[in-house]
Amino acid sequence: MNYNKKTVQDVDVRGKKVLLRCDFNVPQDKETGAITSDKRIVAALPTIRYLLDNGAAVIACSHLGKPKGEWKPELSLKVYDAARPMHIQQKMWNVVAGTPKNIYVSNPKNGGGLHNYGMAVDLTLCDAKGDTLSMGTKIDYLGKLAHIDNEAEMVKQGKLTPEARSNRELLRRVMRQAGFKALRTEWWHFNFITRAEAKAHYKPIP
Repeated sequence: MNYNKKTVQDVDVRGKKVLLRCDFNVPQDKETGAITSDKRIVAALPTIRYLLDNGAAVIACSHLGKPKGEWKPELSLKVYDAARPMHIQQKMWNVVAGTPKNIYVSNPKNGGGLHNYGMAVDLTLCDAKGDTLSMGTKIDYLGKLAHIDNEAEMVKQGKLTPEARSNRELLRRVMRQAGFKALRTEWWHFNFITRAEAKAHYKPIP
């Protein structure tokens, strides 16, 4: 039976934002949480690459498990950045090159970062209305207040509220259960694999 279904190749996506619902709810080891198969993620890469190659901005979303085994129906995830073409990475690097802020942006000459392989995501928590929860800083804040390794001291100094710290911890628990690892210097950034693994198995997005 022909349902006349369209695919992304039937739509003009150039210059448009595409919300891509993905099945990244990968199987994990019950004891360690380690991902036992990345087939679902790999299966989505051709679609993501097609959209990027054809001028679309891709926002990928997926079910990422339950924090502490409990449902939080009043909360959701808001994605700001995921797969990032290398030519965009170059523009970002040009802004910080030669400044103290260059530690926060991967240099394209060194192969870029995991965003350029589609293996990293920048996101936060939001409520049912889409309003973001307090995290202490905005996404892409380049400074120590965005670091995750000194949050307790930041709370003591009054620079970070207990609420913001709790929200950050919740976000990390959710992402950790989904197999992602937090980046020390950016509370919103999570990597799915290491750079060495990305370079060994994948190609950066041009």
